[in-house]
Amino acid sequence: MNVLFVAPQPFFVNRGTPIAVHTMTEALGSMGHRVDLLTYHLGENPRMKNVRIHRIPSLPINSVPTAFSLQKLILDIPLSMKFLGMTVSNRYGVIHCVEESIFIALFTQRLHKLPCIFDIDSSMPDQLAQRNRILKRFHPFFSSMERWAIRKSLCCITVCTTLSDNVKKAAPEKKVFQIEDVPLVSNDIM
Repeated sequence: MNVLFVAPQPFFVNRGTPIAVHTMTEALGSMGHRVDLLTYHLGENPRMKNVRIHRIPSLPINSVPTAFSLQKLILDIPLSMKFLGMTVSNRYGVIHCVEESIFIALFTQRLHKLPCIFDIDSSMPDQLAQRNRILKRFHPFFSSMERWAIRKSLCCITVCTTLSDNVKKAAPEKKVFQIEDVPLVSNDIM
């Protein structure tokens, strides 16, 4: 199957979600799926079987913090444009959406008509509320948007029980696959 995997973050960098993206895309490629990974312009290019990395054009942004930021908002604009171009010019069986990329995919679903998998590494509404006093006021709206995305997705992938429970509350019939992050252990510790 041809998979469009959308990861709105630097890739590859050695931190949380990019590590999970690397693991997931590498696993999909190893199983014989052809994966087009759409990501930001920042990061390294690891070699993975059946995985091609597609980057947005380089912009004068040299770092992207984790969670919500002005940098992510700016970078998600060219990511959305490249996403539309890729869905029009390629044949995909599914779109695997990490974090906020689910909204890009669902808002344009009438154009591409592809099922979307929602890969939930954290609660976006909770992150927004915790990091910004002004955005905290919009927590109910952001929560309703996240529930909408869960309901519209083909299925959801989570990293912990709390997130799986959130999916089940939003859409009890939704299939949830919990794939917990594997702790990284260096040989220096052993």
